[in-house]
Amino acid sequence: MATIGQVIFRIMIAIIIILVAAIALIIGIGVSGQDSSSVVANDAVGEIGEDVILGCTFPAAVKDSPNILWEKVGVNGYVYKYENDAAVLSGQNAGFKGRTSLFLNQLTSGNASLRLSNLELSDAGDYKCTVTNSNGNGVGKLTLKVGGECE
Repeated sequence: MATIGQVIFRIMIAIIIILVAAIALIIGIGVSGQDSSSVVANDAVGEIGEDVILGCTFPAAVKDSPNILWEKVGVNGYVYKYENDAAVLSGQNAGFKGRTSLFLNQLTSGNASLRLSNLELSDAGDYKCTVTNSNGNGVGKLTLKVGGECE
């Protein structure tokens, strides 16, 4: 027969295990709703006058197509915006007009990469790729370096 001390010890151990499980569940629920770390952007290097791909990938969602926003840090207006299955270019920065596009046929597989055409020296800098879909909202950051042709 167990003593009163042993019974209290076992009850306390059971309470501790239940509390640890509850904390783990709460943390798991909190982390599952945040996909900010799941958007991956890759630094890029390009040559003046050429095209460059600013890579950005995300976990694809079966339920809906994503909304994508490309921004350059320190520049007014956005680089490219895709919302409700269409490009929204009314607020696009004038320096990027006619030079940007997504790979629309690859959005469903999680590719939000941006093609930037006719690269200019002023395109160098830090960019953000923000993706929103039924999985959540995430941001990827990258740096674009631009150089001239070496002979």
